[in-house]
Amino acid sequence: MSYRRILLSLVLLLFSVVSRAADSKLATGKWYKVGMSVTGIYKLTYNDLSSLGLDVDRINPKHLRVFHNGGGVLNELNAQPRFSDLMEIPIFVSGEGDGSFDRDDYVLFYARGPLTWKYNPARKTYVHVPNAYDDYSYAFITVDQGEGSRIAVASTPTGNGTENVSEFLDRQVYDEDNYNIINGGRNYYGEIIDGTGSVTKDFSFPNLKTDRLCSVAVNLAGRNFKPASFQLLVDDVLLKTFNISTTQGDSQHAFANEVSGVVTSSVNIIAHRMESDTFWRWPSKNWGWNIFILWPRLENEQYH
Repeated sequence: MSYRRILLSLVLLLFSVVSRAADSKLATGKWYKVGMSVTGIYKLTYNDLSSLGLDVDRINPKHLRVFHNGGGVLNELNAQPRFSDLMEIPIFVSGEGDGSFDRDDYVLFYARGPLTWKYNPARKTYVHVPNAYDDYSYAFITVDQGEGSRIAVASTPTGNGTENVSEFLDRQVYDEDNYNIINGGRNYYGEIIDGTGSVTKDFSFPNLKTDRLCSVAVNLAGRNFKPASFQLLVDDVLLKTFNISTTQGDSQHAFANEVSGVVTSSVNIIAHRMESDTFWRWPSKNWGWNIFILWPRLENEQYH
């Protein structure tokens, strides 16, 4: 009896999954895929659409539709929310009123890239979330599913403003996936620092608010059989020394040890050049850092 109940549950589960896939928006019509490497406003011209394979001269521009689920990496926990299908986003189509997509017409839409930022209440700042699986996020375009969603025209505000915005929080990150310590997993680092070498990275933040503090976050790793350390310097000013635990060198312990930290200082110090030095890196070939002027690798957060 219990066996039949289990079998029935499996059949119902499979049926549910198959039915859900059959209802996908991609199940009907022709679709065209576009990759986005960064977050921003994207423009599609006549030539762009033609290069995707569309017969642009024959499409009804009012039927242009763009689907995009917000970029970034999918939530890994089942309990976290996620889209079950593609979501349409509103777009702007210049020149669609005449019923044809001419060579000077274009499409504008906002899309997020593979790297996103989330607020971390514990750190009281924003943390960058990279996508370890792809360098692009994607939008899907169709022209044979009826009229699409458009950006609404907003009415002109009247009266006096209630908020005066004179500054904003800016962020930059250096996070390169060049080296994987164990040739497995998702932890990658941007540089290898041997011996007493150093790595220098330049950051530019124009129109800085000099009365504000800036945060720098770093993630480092070392495989060293003697005491080792990293030093974080900005314009030759030492901000912090990160000590790396000695590697044990056996299968019962970590292959390499990681260390991370956050440094907060004045904008005048942190605005320009970041440098990391390592000492007692033995044997040679040890993994250096990923930095973000803000968070994890080398992140920097400051006001303009």
